[in-house]
Amino acid sequence: MKTPKTLVSGGYDHTLRFWDLKTAKPIRSIPFPSSHVNQVKFSLDGRLLAVCGNPAVEFFDLRANTEKSVHNINFHSSNVTCLALKDKGPLVATCSEDKSVALWDLRVTAPLQSLKCSHPLSCVSYGRDDSEIITSDYSGSARIWNIETNRQIGRLQTRDSSILTGFLHDTARSLFIMFGSSGYVYISLLNSKRGTGERKLRLKYVHGKSNYEVDEEAKGSFEKVTKLRATKRYVMKACLSEDGLLLANASEDGFIKLWGDLEKPDVYDEGRWHHQVTLGNHQKWVWDCQFLDGTKHLVSASSDKKVILWNWEKRLAVQEFLGHEKTVTSLDVSVS
Repeated sequence: MKTPKTLVSGGYDHTLRFWDLKTAKPIRSIPFPSSHVNQVKFSLDGRLLAVCGNPAVEFFDLRANTEKSVHNINFHSSNVTCLALKDKGPLVATCSEDKSVALWDLRVTAPLQSLKCSHPLSCVSYGRDDSEIITSDYSGSARIWNIETNRQIGRLQTRDSSILTGFLHDTARSLFIMFGSSGYVYISLLNSKRGTGERKLRLKYVHGKSNYEVDEEAKGSFEKVTKLRATKRYVMKACLSEDGLLLANASEDGFIKLWGDLEKPDVYDEGRWHHQVTLGNHQKWVWDCQFLDGTKHLVSASSDKKVILWNWEKRLAVQEFLGHEKTVTSLDVSVS
């Protein structure tokens, strides 16, 4: 696995900023005058940058010596909250606060398919195979959709009345992790479609008899592992380390917390998901965080206008990336 070299960040100052991860020096910047930035996302090869705004999505060819986008999505009518890239190909999924999700082939301008939901959406990803997508919404539910029939086939809902700000689907380990305004991070196993009971879970449910409410139609899809009290209010983002053994969450209290046990590799064991490290140097909300593969480092973005590179093992802030004039809402890293 190659070590990331380049960082991109964006937020409320209408500017995309690129940084050298090693030196924290700026590489270039691209104006984004159309709106604030909700998400920045590199393609797997680092050549393309996707930027979600309000209400458009713009794509930039980073090989070209231009500040103009090379492709736009103008389908949604409100904040585009999330974009998911499918493998190395040109397929993309987007979701929005306008309650719609759309699937795209970037080689054409019209959506391949779209779906209207009942609640504003916060996150989208591709599912367990090509027939599924997964969304989270402001009603506190994560839903699995069959994109061939446009039907909901699975639902996972918290018992803590909350907005879901997002989720992550770790396909390598079949972990499904969601988070939101309750201050909890919820960890589940998303079973394969071949059947249930493929992995034995050791559950104690120290937080109560049931951590989630699982609809009848979702039984067999989700298996509960645990939930973690990360903060009192909003968890804005969560991420997993490359090996899946550590989980980090970014919260409104200005802290990043790490959970897990490097000596216990069974990620389906509730007991190994204990609090490990707290990183704290931000003065306001932390909106995003991401582990750097192959290192002991993590980056975070905050309302305090800073991006910080951390050595999580030593609990130290290593570099500060300064230049944004307003809240930084999103970041991503690339090996190129």
